[in-house]
Amino acid sequence: MKKTILFLLCIALPNLLLACGCDMLIAYQGIMPNDYKASIGLNFRQRNYQGAASTHMHADGTMHEHGQMKQTLINYEINYRFFLTKKIILIGNLPIANNQLSGSSMASEYKNVGVADPFLLLKYELISPNNTDNKINKQRLLIGSGVKLPLGKSYSDISNNVVANENLLQLQTGTGSFDWMINANYQLRHKHIGLQGDVLYKKNFSNPLGYQKGNQLNTQVSYFYQKRWANYLLMPFIGSNLEVAALDKINKNTLDNTGGVNIYGNVGVEFYINKIALNFNYQQLIGQNLNGFQMKNKLRFNFGINYNLNFKSR
Repeated sequence: MKKTILFLLCIALPNLLLACGCDMLIAYQGIMPNDYKASIGLNFRQRNYQGAASTHMHADGTMHEHGQMKQTLINYEINYRFFLTKKIILIGNLPIANNQLSGSSMASEYKNVGVADPFLLLKYELISPNNTDNKINKQRLLIGSGVKLPLGKSYSDISNNVVANENLLQLQTGTGSFDWMINANYQLRHKHIGLQGDVLYKKNFSNPLGYQKGNQLNTQVSYFYQKRWANYLLMPFIGSNLEVAALDKINKNTLDNTGGVNIYGNVGVEFYINKIALNFNYQQLIGQNLNGFQMKNKLRFNFGINYNLNFKSR
C-alpha cells in the first residue's frame, strides 16, 4: 500500500500581502507537505482598499482634497521551493504587480504595472516530524533568514524630505532597497487536527533617495483539519493575523501617514492530488489602528496552483 503524505507544514513562506498602505511580507506559501520535494507554482493575489477621509494634510503642511478613494493591488507570482537537503529549504518568488488608484475628485486613474520586489529565503528544519504512521502527535520547527531584492520600480518624486504625492508612493512596485528578514514556523498535529504559528520580522533599509519603509512584524496562528482519500488530501484552515509596521522615513524624517497595526481573520483551504496542490486564502479586516490618513484594507485574497517537480509515491 502506498504511503500518503505524512505531515503538513503550515503556512510557510509566502506571498507579499499589503498592510498599513505598505507591502507587508507575510509567511504564507500554502500548506506544504513533508515530502522533501521541489515545487514551482503560480499565484494570484488581490487587495482592495477604500479611503474614508475627504481631505488630509501632506508632509509640507498643505491640505489636499481626495474625495472617496479606491485602490486595487494585484500580484501575479511565480513561487518556487527547493530542498537543498532534507533540512535546508530555499524558497522564493518572482512577482509582477498591477497597482491602480482612483478617486471621486481625481481627473484620471493612476496605474503602475511592472516587476515587483522578489525575495529569497533559506530555511532550516530544527525539529522534524517522526516519519512513522503510528505516531499520533507530530511536530515541526523551521527557522530561516533571507533578503528582499530591489527589482521593482520605486517612487522618485521626493524633494526636501517631502513626497510630492503620498498616494503614488503607495503604488510603487518596489522600494529600491535590499531588506533583511527572519522567520520561524512551528506546527503541531494530533491525528487529523493541528495548530500552527508563524512569526516574520523584516528590517527595511534606505534606498538611494533616502526613502526607508518602516520595519515590519507579522504573526499568524491557524487551526487546520486534514482529510485523506488515497492520493488525495483536503485541508481547510482558519486563524488570524497580526501585522505591525513602523513609520516610513525619508532621510530619517518620519512620514506621518504611514505605518500602524492591522488584525485579520484568515480562512482558506488546500487540496492535494498527486503532483498538484491547489490553494485559496481569504482574509477579512477585523481591527485596525493606522497612523494619519490611510485607506483601509477592506479585504484581500489569493489563490494558486503548485506542481511537485519530482513527486514520488511512497
